[in-house]
Amino acid sequence: MATADLVRQVEPWHGDAALPAWWAPLFEATEDAAIFLSPWWMQSWLDTYGARFRGEWVRWEREGRVVAGVLVVRGTLRKALLPLRCLFLNATAEDGERPPLAEYNDVLALPDHRAAVAADFRALLGARAWEALALCGYAEGSVIDAATAAMPVAFARREARPAPYLDLTRLGDAPYDRALGPNTGSQVRRSIKLYEQRSGPLALHRADSASEALAFLRAMTPLHNRRWEATGIEGSFAHPLRAGFHERMVPRLAEAGVLDFLRVTAGDDVVGYLYNFVHRGKAYSFQSGFAGEEDARFKPGLVCHRMAVEAYRARALREYDFLAGDARYKRSLANAGRRLSWCMLYRDRAWLRALAWAWQARGRIAAAHRASGSAA
Repeated sequence: MATADLVRQVEPWHGDAALPAWWAPLFEATEDAAIFLSPWWMQSWLDTYGARFRGEWVRWEREGRVVAGVLVVRGTLRKALLPLRCLFLNATAEDGERPPLAEYNDVLALPDHRAAVAADFRALLGARAWEALALCGYAEGSVIDAATAAMPVAFARREARPAPYLDLTRLGDAPYDRALGPNTGSQVRRSIKLYEQRSGPLALHRADSASEALAFLRAMTPLHNRRWEATGIEGSFAHPLRAGFHERMVPRLAEAGVLDFLRVTAGDDVVGYLYNFVHRGKAYSFQSGFAGEEDARFKPGLVCHRMAVEAYRARALREYDFLAGDARYKRSLANAGRRLSWCMLYRDRAWLRALAWAWQARGRIAAAHRASGSAA
């Protein structure tokens, strides 16, 4: 589709305003759009974080039909105390406090229009005032990738993260634990046996209402935060704003029928919770919280995921996505993978090229000092 066939429309966005009327229909029409671009996720982000920002709703039309759209958010990035005007796309803007991680980010676009939209979006970005462009969680071949891959920049920081997933169609008829590696499979089977001997039969329960899902969220939160705090990292629900985001989103997801909040029990004991999404034949493993065990033979996370996988196989889902991150349990449970990219582009300006040279030089000096210290 030629760029000339498109009509671009730009409307100012004022912080916490509601989604435009065209977003939800476009999301539904874009068959491969991820849950992180859904109206449920986007509106919850707007309600929680939107008042901090301004920006533009950009949509592309052809013959009066909306065929693509994106939210361009304006923010400020501080680099070595220097404030830089930064653009973010969709629900990814940061302003001191990191929002929930959005993955599979992209410009919503119908398949036949993606190339033309990417070309026009590149032109739009070239006409906007910014020094930094933050690109979060996008896939190879996406509109974001096509629009920015060859963009001239002063400096770019890129990170490609593995995103393991389980192709459920490849498992055949055997139990899932038999498809795992020998070590992981034996750990799962032993752990199941130990739980049942100690507490009783394992069971999986899916929250069947918004109120029960919120109860699961509130029960899971301390389990999740406790695990991460033990490693010196703040949990995903530790900050009040992030907790508020999920309190808003869970009822929306439940009402839409795409929330899969699971609780696994052994007898009367809680083994753990999985905060998952299910949409268009695919399950997303988003967050979790597991009961602590002093005996390392008990593997609550592996057991919970195994129970979820068998439930998803029974529902004839095609994929269980563990999302981005190189955690060992993800590699152990997955049988396939893709990569998602995070990138910060600094605009091709002479003063930014000079700053980039200074940043890189400082990084090389710091690396040399670390190397000399470790060799001493």
